Amino acid sequence: MNQSLKNPQMKKTLIRITLWMLLATVAGCILFVGLSKLQAAQMMRQNIAMAGRMSTEDDAQNIAKLFTDPISEQDYEAGKALLSPYGVNVEMDPSLYQPYQSLLMQQLIGFCFLMLVLWGIVMLCCLRGMHGIFSQIRSLSSRVRQAADGNPKMLPAINEGDMQSLENSINLLVERSGFGMESLQADKMFLKNLLSDISHQLKTPLAALQLYSDLMLDHPDMEPAQREEFLQQSSQQLARIDWLIQGMLKMARLESGSILMQRKPTSLSSVALSAMSPFQAMADLKKVSLVSQIPDAISLNIDAEWTAEALGNLIKNALEHSHQGGHIRLTAKDTAMTVQLSVIDDGEGMESTELPYIFERFYRKQSQVKSSSVGIGLSLAKAILAENDADIYVKSAPGHGSEFVITFLKKSF
Repeated sequence: MNQSLKNPQMKKTLIRITLWMLLATVAGCILFVGLSKLQAAQMMRQNIAMAGRMSTEDDAQNIAKLFTDPISEQDYEAGKALLSPYGVNVEMDPSLYQPYQSLLMQQLIGFCFLMLVLWGIVMLCCLRGMHGIFSQIRSLSSRVRQAADGNPKMLPAINEGDMQSLENSINLLVERSGFGMESLQADKMFLKNLLSDISHQLKTPLAALQLYSDLMLDHPDMEPAQREEFLQQSSQQLARIDWLIQGMLKMARLESGSILMQRKPTSLSSVALSAMSPFQAMADLKKVSLVSQIPDAISLNIDAEWTAEALGNLIKNALEHSHQGGHIRLTAKDTAMTVQLSVIDDGEGMESTELPYIFERFYRKQSQVKSSSVGIGLSLAKAILAENDADIYVKSAPGHGSEFVITFLKKSF
């Protein structure tokens, strides 16, 4: 209660109530004085009429009736004629009439006492009510400060009304701020990990480029064949850096929602051929058979360009893990609920312990993945397919190759 009394709003409210009560008391006193003058005139008229009847009547019973019967004009005129010579009439100053003064004083004292009691009751009710309101406000303020300090907590239920509405609004604010802070922390952690991963991924190709350039500068008389080999190695490292940067830009655009998939009915076979085309030369160099066995009749409502990008990443991954003379097949199965697209290779395969991590960004097996790999292709493929309402998983075993299965739900077509 003491804390509430120190509240400036509480003080202002109590002062306003006191001023209004004082104004009401003054107005009531003025009204009482005005009404008492009318009462004094009525009492004087009654007394004048009584004096008039007493001057004309000897019968005590008739005189007593004047206390209960209405005043007659005859009695009043008789009394007026009797008392006027002495200055007694209804227009005389009420202050000269002692019964009036006594009655007025009693009424004013009673009215002021009543107003004082009423003021006390009003002040007590206001103190109790406002103390409860300010206590709730302090509690709400404390919860808001906790939310601002990173410790959001939902508020307990309060009685219905405006405070309930305020509580609901603050709960909504706390909930959203909590989500916002969690999202901010996640974004900060994501950015930290991303910068760390990019730094790590760029370190190797940049170091190789620096080494090749230093060797060629330090040995201007280097054999042309060796210089050409260094230039080819530098070109490969530059291609690796370009792949990393392009992949990260695509991932950033996908995660920010700035890419709008242009979906339309598309032949799955044509998308597969478009994805295979850039890797046909690489497959020929490794003597790997790269074929599509997807029926022409299968059509999906997808973004053809981005889906081809995702398939291309899966094909590139399969080529990197295939041996000389290996086989890579693209197949599709049309079921009642789904269309399943598979990229199958007979390469080196993977351990079961690796399968949960292969779609993570920059994940790769250092012992088996070629140095040109940056470990972003599968993560990018999964993100693209998710934007096309498709899911992907892998089946693999060491020495038996891998099968990446993409599942499109027909209800999303």
